Amino acid sequence: MVAVELHKKTGDKRWMPVKSFDQNSTEYLDTDVTDGELYSYNLRTIDEDGNETYPEKPLVLEALTPFFIPPVEAAKAEETENGLRLTWQYEEVEYVEFILYKDESQESLSTYKKLQNQYSFEVPGTALNSGQSLWIKAKSKNGRESKLTRLTL
Repeated sequence: MVAVELHKKTGDKRWMPVKSFDQNSTEYLDTDVTDGELYSYNLRTIDEDGNETYPEKPLVLEALTPFFIPPVEAAKAEETENGLRLTWQYEEVEYVEFILYKDESQESLSTYKKLQNQYSFEVPGTALNSGQSLWIKAKSKNGRESKLTRLTL
């Protein structure tokens, strides 16, 4: 075998070459996909005489929406006269809810506050015990959530 080529198509479009592999390659991650779209993949092999071989049936896969949405960024807590001022950034506007958590112990978090389209929040000085931490995550309209981000002092 001289060459192995991966080809891809969607719907009734033509097969397009995506990548050439050496004989030892065993995986490929396609990042040029649209959520919910079906994609067909075929491996074409070419031998020393130029003969091409295609599999009888292509591999058909659906591009799935990632489970996690992007994390909250630049999350920080600043001390004020009355407690803490929390601030964060989030670029995706479709993710409308932010959920604040606080440590109850080293193993468990409890929901502290849910905020709609807010990028800051004032925590009263009496709301946290010594040594407790605050965490935040974003939640989208469709229920998907980001991973937790710790708010740092």
